[in-house]
Amino acid sequence: MAIKTQKLKKRGRLMWARTLLGVLIASTVLQGCTGSKKKYVYVSYNKGGVQANQGQSSQSMVSATPSGAASSLQASSLASAAPAGMQAPRAAGSGSGGLRNAVMAALSYSSEVRSAEAALSAAGIDVSIARAGYYPSLTGGAGVGSDGDHDYNVTLSQPIYDWGQTRAEVSGAEASRNATIARARAQREKVMLDAANAYIAVARAREIEKVAQEQLSAYQRIAGLARQRTSAGYGDATEVALAGVHVGEAESTLENARGALRDARSVYASRIGREAPGTTDVPELSSALSSLLRISGGARTQSVNLRQRVDQAPSVVLAQAEAAKANAAISAQKADLFPKLSVEAYVRGDEANEDPNTGVGLRLKGPTFKGLSNVQRVNAARFAYDEATWQVETQRREVTRQVQAYLDQEPTLRARLAILQEQRTKSRELRNLYEEQFKAGTRSLTDLITVQSDLTRIETSLVETRYDLYTLQYEAAGALGMLGSVLNITAPSGNS
Repeated sequence: MAIKTQKLKKRGRLMWARTLLGVLIASTVLQGCTGSKKKYVYVSYNKGGVQANQGQSSQSMVSATPSGAASSLQASSLASAAPAGMQAPRAAGSGSGGLRNAVMAALSYSSEVRSAEAALSAAGIDVSIARAGYYPSLTGGAGVGSDGDHDYNVTLSQPIYDWGQTRAEVSGAEASRNATIARARAQREKVMLDAANAYIAVARAREIEKVAQEQLSAYQRIAGLARQRTSAGYGDATEVALAGVHVGEAESTLENARGALRDARSVYASRIGREAPGTTDVPELSSALSSLLRISGGARTQSVNLRQRVDQAPSVVLAQAEAAKANAAISAQKADLFPKLSVEAYVRGDEANEDPNTGVGLRLKGPTFKGLSNVQRVNAARFAYDEATWQVETQRREVTRQVQAYLDQEPTLRARLAILQEQRTKSRELRNLYEEQFKAGTRSLTDLITVQSDLTRIETSLVETRYDLYTLQYEAAGALGMLGSVLNITAPSGNS
C-alpha cells in the first residue's frame, strides 16, 4: 500500500510538472506571436525588498515588434532626412535638376549606401535576441554510456530577477539599432555630399577651362595685331616674338585646365557611375540654409537654433547612440556582479528509475569570479562611456565648425564677388580701349598684355570665389544632414 501511494505521489508530481511545463511553453509561444500589446511580469528592486509588477510594455520594457514592422520603421527613420518637428525648405535643386539627378544617381550607384541599407534589415535582430532574456529558456540533454546506461533531462527556466541585466542588454541593443539607423543616414549624406562636390568640381573646371580658352583667344588676337602693326612698319619683330611667348604660355595654361577637367570628370564618374553631363548648373543653397538656421533673426536666436540643428546632425546622433550603448554596457556589467534568481521546472530520468524525477523550484545562480576581472570590466565600461561621451562633443564641435565657416565666410565671399564682377566689367572696357589705342600706335604691346593678364586673373578669381561659396553651402548642408532635404531627395520607402 505504501509503495502504491508513493507511485501515485510520483505520478501526481509528474503530471503537475508536465502541466507547468506545458503552460510555460505555451506562454513562450504566445509571447513570440503577439505584438507590442503583450504584458510582462517584471521585478523592481528597492530598499524595501523585491516587488513584482505587471503592466503593459513601455519604453523601459521594450515591446516586441515583428521584423517586417521593424524594417518599415527603420526605413522611415532613414527616409526622414529632416529632423523631427522641422519643415524642410523648398528644394534648391528643383529648378535645374542636374545636380539633383547626379546625387540620386550616386545614391543608386554607391556600394556604401547599399551596405548601410542592408545593415538596416538586420538592425532589429539583436534587439529581439536581447529581449528573449525576458522569456523562459528550455534546455535538455541525453547521454548513453559504454555499458548501455542512459540518462536524460529537460529543464524549463523562467528568470525572475537579474538586477536589470536583461533590461540593460535590451537598451544596449536598441542603442545599437539606433546607431545603425544613424550610420545609414550619415552614409547617405556623405555619398550625397561627395556627389555634389564632384559635380561642383566639374563645373568649376569647365569654367576655368573657358577662362583659359578666352585667354588664348585674346593673346592670339593680340599676336595678330602685333603682326599687322609690324608689317605696316609701326612695330618691330620683338613685339611679334613677345606676343608669341604669351600665346605659348596661354596654350600651356589651357592644357593644364583641360587636364584638371579630365581629372574632375574621372572623379565624377567614379562617384556617380556615369559620365558628367554636358552642362553643370549648380543651384544655390543660401536661402534654404537661412531658413534652416533662421539667420534673419537675432544673434541669440541664431545661436540657439544652430545648437538645435547641430544636435540633430547625423554624425552627432550616431555618436549619441554609441554613448547610449556604452552606458547600457555599464549597467549590464554591474548586474553581472550579482546572483540571478529564476524558477525551474525539470524532468530527469535514467534507466535505473522507472518513473522520471520531476520537480519545480527556485534557483539562485551566482557569477563566476576570476580575480578582479568582473570589477575591472565595469571600470572598462565606464571608460568606454567617457570616451563615447567626448566623441559626441567632438562631433558636435566639428559640425558647428563647418556650419560656422559658412556663416562667417559667406558675407566676405559675396562682397568679393560683387567687387570682382565690377572689376571684370572695367577691365574688359579698358582692354578694348587699349586695343584701339594699340592699333592707333599710342599704346605699347606691353600695356595690352598687362591689361589682358589682369582680366584673366580677375575672371579666374571670380570663378574660384563663386564655387568656393557653393562648396561652403553644400558642406554646411551635408554636415547638418539636410542635403537630401534641400535637394528634395528622400530614402526609399522600404528596405528588403
